[in-house]
Amino acid sequence: MKFTAAQIAEILEGKVEGNPEAEVSELAKIEEGGEGSLTFLSNPKYNSYLYTTNASITIVNESFEVEQPVTTTLIKVKDAYKAFSTLLE
Repeated sequence: MKFTAAQIAEILEGKVEGNPEAEVSELAKIEEGGEGSLTFLSNPKYNSYLYTTNASITIVNESFEVEQPVTTTLIKVKDAYKAFSTLLE
């Protein structure tokens, strides 16, 4: 089943930064993300992976500030870890 960034953001009450039509059909760790995958970033020690991931969509905390260009579409939410857990359910 495929979901767009806009659909996921609506479910999570988040805000899309990037392509709202980006599609995902699988979940991945941020360091292993590929095209068509959804991942999340909540632990600052993994911040560097945001700039190298090939994941189509990444869920991040709304307070997260991007320090350089990213290719992944971001969905900003209050709590990225909790939001990702919600999607797993």
